[in-house]
Amino acid sequence: MILISACLAGMKCKWNMESAEDEFCSKLFKAGKAIPVCPEQLGGLPTPREPSERLANKVFAKSGKELTAEYVRGAEESLKIAEAFCCKAAIFKSRSPSCGVGRIYDGSFTGKLVAGDGVTTALLKSKGIVVVDESMAKEFLETEEAVLDLTHTIEAGMPVYPGTEAPNIKQAATIEKDGFAEKLVSMFSHTGTHMDAPAHIISGAKTLDAMHAGQFCGRGIMLPVAGPFITMTDAVAAEGAAKKGAEFVLFCSGWDKFWGKEEYYKGFPVLTKEAAEFIAGLGLKGIGFDCISADPVEADLKNHQILLGAGMVIIENLCGLDRLEGKSFNFFAFPLKLSDADGSPVRAAAVLR
Repeated sequence: MILISACLAGMKCKWNMESAEDEFCSKLFKAGKAIPVCPEQLGGLPTPREPSERLANKVFAKSGKELTAEYVRGAEESLKIAEAFCCKAAIFKSRSPSCGVGRIYDGSFTGKLVAGDGVTTALLKSKGIVVVDESMAKEFLETEEAVLDLTHTIEAGMPVYPGTEAPNIKQAATIEKDGFAEKLVSMFSHTGTHMDAPAHIISGAKTLDAMHAGQFCGRGIMLPVAGPFITMTDAVAAEGAAKKGAEFVLFCSGWDKFWGKEEYYKGFPVLTKEAAEFIAGLGLKGIGFDCISADPVEADLKNHQILLGAGMVIIENLCGLDRLEGKSFNFFAFPLKLSDADGSPVRAAAVLR
């Protein structure tokens, strides 16, 4: 689902009680593919209202009244809606103090533009949501629909496997002080959406840096699963896919909807021993899950031993796999080339064929 400026969908919510209807964006909304938001209204501002512009980190009406708090509130409410509908992208009205992307009015109310983002755009971008304006909507969606990101964002306070620490991310340098931005990152090698190497469990087995890069990409298949176990029925379906050329099997349980909640760590479907042994014999490059582990949390790692013992890799904490249902795609999950890597975070993606 995509977030969209309500005015682009044809709603009369601009400051002058008019719309900025865009034909392409309106069609998305009418087709049920976009969720409309008006950050100004969500922040408590009326329609009609005074025109406003952003000046540095503040927003002012043309009369000089500061409206920063209302714009920040509207941004926060828009983010809540984006997260509720799992929106990974937004199409926003250009130049707006709330929704502008890349170029906004400079605060002088003379029509002059400066580099910058609207308040809501800036917040969504900081949370990993891609934002474009209406001029780029069609081109962006053609690319967005072809390449699907299956990766959780690495950030402070994110979910991690019980007993390990969340990543520590520090701003080591800033543009204002140093002329460039750079972060210092400390985290476990199995943080977020990540890949397990055989060496994760088996002494002397291959590490990720010892594998050819071709091990990390290939034809994929998504198989939906439900219930406490991934059974032989699912394993046989994986076999059928492998016979047709699939090199990666991604099991979609929908468990990623619990990301950030206590439920994420328990009750997710796991392979039975029989199914794991059967899949290990299929000659796959890898197997992926939209949950935290191939084994129950705090249980022994029998499934890991079986799968990694077959020389394949395991990708855990995938997300958005439901978007792949019924689709033909190539799967990519490239790990960092760390020396002696037992595992690594990956940027996992599916490219539709």
